[in-house]
Amino acid sequence: MEFQWPAPPYFEFLRTKDGSGWADCMLELRDGTKAEGRLRSFEADTASLTIQPNGASETISVPFSVLLKLRLPRPLGLKRETMPDAATVADTEALRRSES
Repeated sequence: MEFQWPAPPYFEFLRTKDGSGWADCMLELRDGTKAEGRLRSFEADTASLTIQPNGASETISVPFSVLLKLRLPRPLGLKRETMPDAATVADTEALRRSES
């Protein structure tokens, strides 16, 4: 399963070079522990994230309650979504009104 960040309106993220969708990250926990690895998931609804620490073969889940900082050392690339031409949108709206 590929991790997908929620993109801002009208934009989409560029794929990572390795195609995994994983992002390098650095964590600092409330107890002072630090970890670096690859961010696998960021689940706001369960208040947790999953990372694969550098040098590890398994992922670990980190609840937000123990997390102090999450840092992404490399920015994620964005590109504007392809939007339909204004004429196409206007034609579609006119067609909908005529069908009503």
